[in-house]
Order: sequence, then structure tokens, then C-alpha cells
Amino acid sequence: MEIARDALRRVLGTYATGVSIVMTKSRGMIHGLTVNSFTSVSLDPPLILVCIDRMTATYPLMKESRIFSVNILSNVQESLSKLFSDPGNKSSMLQGLEYREEVTGAPILLGVLGFLDCSVEATYQWGDHDIFLAKVEKFGLGTEADPLLYYRGGYHSLR
Repeated sequence: MEIARDALRRVLGTYATGVSIVMTKSRGMIHGLTVNSFTSVSLDPPLILVCIDRMTATYPLMKESRIFSVNILSNVQESLSKLFSDPGNKSSMLQGLEYREEVTGAPILLGVLGFLDCSVEATYQWGDHDIFLAKVEKFGLGTEADPLLYYRGGYHSLR
């Protein structure tokens, strides 16, 4: 049976997800992209996974550096999500943005709901994405706010 890509996208869009920005650093270059899901794999050891399209500009840096952060966005950070989801906006993406580094050196955005600072344990190629299985090296909570949600192709809030 052939799967219609647009129809599948509509069905997958009925699953509401949080929105986060995955960031990495390699050879002095910082890059990131908006993702609408990552997955907790294990609490002991602390593992998560994220799937990254091999055609993104962030992918080769992540593959090389083997580190990344997951920055969980609040409902007031929709513009930040849009900035990091625009493939043509990579050269000026970090202008004016405040971030810090923790254990791995991956950038962690200030003002997010929470963050995970991760080192890649394994990478699996599947379809047009790579699955990055990563150990959480450090994590933390940030601002107290509602999460930014993505549902049926648009941004939403709990309220």
C-alpha cells in the first residue's frame, strides 16, 4: 500500500507535542533547529533520543560534535521556534540571543522552560533521518510558564 505523504502529515499533526530547539556546537560554529518532539528513553541511565533530518544544516555539526542540548520552549517563545525552523536564517540565528554552556559545551538558551545537555551514545540511520540516542549529562528547569504546543500545523498554548 502506498502512503500519501500529505495525508500522513495531517494524521501525525493530530498528536499535540511540545516544541523545543536542539542546538549543537562544532569547530566554533553554533547551530540549532526547531523540533516538535524528542523522547525520553530511560531514567537509569538517563537517555533521550531525537530524530534529525540529514538534509538540515544542523545535522553535519551534530554528527561531528556528538553533543547537543534540548531547549524546551514556553508559550511566549513562538518567534524563537520560527527563527530556528527557517532554513534560510542560519547565519544570523544567534544574534541577540543569550545562551550559556554547561557540561558538553552545547548552547543552552536562557529563558526556556527546561533544558537537557546531552552527549551522543549511538546514531542510527533510518529513512531520511538519523536517530540520535544520547545520555543526559545535565538538566535543569528554567522559567515558570506554560509550554509552547504544536498541533495540526500551528502553535497553541494551554490557555
